[in-house]
Amino acid sequence: MPRVDILSKKSSRKQKALGQRAVEKEGFVTEHQSDMELRLLIDEEKYKAVFESAGDIMMLIDKKGRIIDINGKSVEISGYSKQDVIGKTYQSAIQNTN
Repeated sequence: MPRVDILSKKSSRKQKALGQRAVEKEGFVTEHQSDMELRLLIDEEKYKAVFESAGDIMMLIDKKGRIIDINGKSVEISGYSKQDVIGKTYQSAIQNTN
């Protein structure tokens, strides 16, 4: 489904105020889906803000032990950029910092 900016009169005031996106299906905004998507987008933004502003090293690691994201404190303390460590295993990233 394509994503569209919320600009229509059918959009709720809450959605317009937040400037979020809704799901459009065959020309009609599906309110249930757009409300769920709006909550998901808000939660995702909150998570990103907490993750990036944390005063501690934080890493997201997949089931195979590969780093999929690190926060700003990790970059600051380790001296490595995100691109340097994303995709590597946790163990290899730790060994390279010693």
